[in-house]
Amino acid sequence: MMSLSPWDLMPLEFTVENYALKIGEHIKTVSQRTEKHFYEQLHMMGNMYDWDHKLETNKEDYYKWTQWLFVQLFKAVWLTGKRL
Repeated sequence: MMSLSPWDLMPLEFTVENYALKIGEHIKTVSQRTEKHFYEQLHMMGNMYDWDHKLETNKEDYYKWTQWLFVQLFKAVWLTGKRL
Protein backbone atom coordinates (compact mmCIF):
# COMPACT_ATOMS: atom_id res chain seq x y z
CA MET A 1 0.00 0.00 0.00
CA MET A 2 1.30 3.41 -0.94
CA SER A 3 0.26 6.67 0.63
CA LEU A 4 1.12 10.25 -0.12
CA SER A 5 1.89 12.57 2.74
CA PRO A 6 2.88 16.03 1.50
CA TRP A 7 5.32 18.15 3.43
CA ASP A 8 5.43 21.79 2.46
CA LEU A 9 8.82 23.38 3.01
CA MET A 10 7.77 26.79 1.69
CA PRO A 11 7.10 28.32 5.15
CA LEU A 12 10.55 27.07 6.15
CA GLU A 13 12.09 28.81 3.13
CA PHE A 14 10.88 32.27 4.17
CA THR A 15 12.52 31.88 7.56
CA VAL A 16 15.68 30.54 5.96
CA GLU A 17 15.91 33.53 3.60
CA ASN A 18 15.82 35.97 6.50
CA TYR A 19 18.30 33.90 8.50
CA ALA A 20 20.71 33.69 5.53
CA LEU A 21 20.63 37.47 5.13
CA LYS A 22 21.22 37.91 8.85
CA ILE A 23 24.28 35.64 9.00
CA GLY A 24 25.62 36.65 5.55
CA GLU A 25 25.52 33.21 3.91
CA HIS A 26 24.07 32.31 0.53
CA ILE A 27 20.42 31.27 0.67
CA LYS A 28 21.08 28.00 -1.19
CA THR A 29 23.72 26.87 1.34
CA VAL A 30 21.57 27.70 4.35
CA SER A 31 18.48 26.18 2.72
CA GLN A 32 20.23 22.87 2.03
CA ARG A 33 21.52 22.71 5.60
CA THR A 34 18.16 23.46 7.22
CA GLU A 35 16.30 21.13 4.86
CA LYS A 36 18.68 18.29 5.75
CA HIS A 37 18.13 19.00 9.45
CA PHE A 38 14.33 19.04 8.95
CA TYR A 39 14.41 15.60 7.31
CA GLU A 40 16.70 14.28 10.07
CA GLN A 41 14.19 15.47 12.68
CA LEU A 42 11.34 13.69 10.86
CA HIS A 43 13.37 10.49 10.83
CA MET A 44 14.22 10.81 14.54
CA MET A 45 10.52 11.15 15.36
CA GLY A 46 9.96 7.75 13.79
CA ASN A 47 8.30 8.82 10.56
CA MET A 48 8.73 6.04 8.04
CA TYR A 49 8.68 7.47 4.53
CA ASP A 50 10.30 6.25 1.37
CA TRP A 51 12.61 9.22 0.84
CA ASP A 52 13.77 7.79 -2.49
CA HIS A 53 10.45 8.84 -4.00
CA LYS A 54 10.06 12.45 -2.97
CA LEU A 55 9.10 15.35 -5.18
CA GLU A 56 10.76 18.61 -4.27
CA THR A 57 9.27 21.48 -6.21
CA ASN A 58 11.95 23.89 -5.01
CA LYS A 59 14.69 22.00 -6.87
CA GLU A 60 15.87 23.23 -10.26
CA ASP A 61 15.31 19.92 -12.04
CA TYR A 62 11.59 20.29 -11.23
CA TYR A 63 10.87 23.97 -11.60
CA LYS A 64 12.83 24.41 -14.83
CA TRP A 65 10.15 22.29 -16.54
CA THR A 66 7.23 24.14 -14.96
CA GLN A 67 8.83 27.42 -16.02
CA TRP A 68 9.37 26.07 -19.54
CA LEU A 69 5.73 24.95 -19.75
CA PHE A 70 4.52 28.34 -18.53
CA VAL A 71 6.61 30.14 -21.18
CA GLN A 72 5.25 27.85 -23.92
CA LEU A 73 1.66 28.47 -22.83
CA PHE A 74 2.29 32.19 -22.55
CA LYS A 75 3.76 32.32 -26.06
CA ALA A 76 0.85 30.35 -27.48
CA VAL A 77 -1.70 32.69 -25.92
CA TRP A 78 0.31 35.78 -26.82
CA LEU A 79 0.75 34.78 -30.46
CA THR A 80 -2.84 33.73 -31.03
CA GLY A 81 -4.36 36.60 -29.08
CA LYS A 82 -6.86 34.17 -27.53
CA ARG A 83 -7.74 34.07 -23.88
CA LEU A 84 -7.79 30.80 -22.00
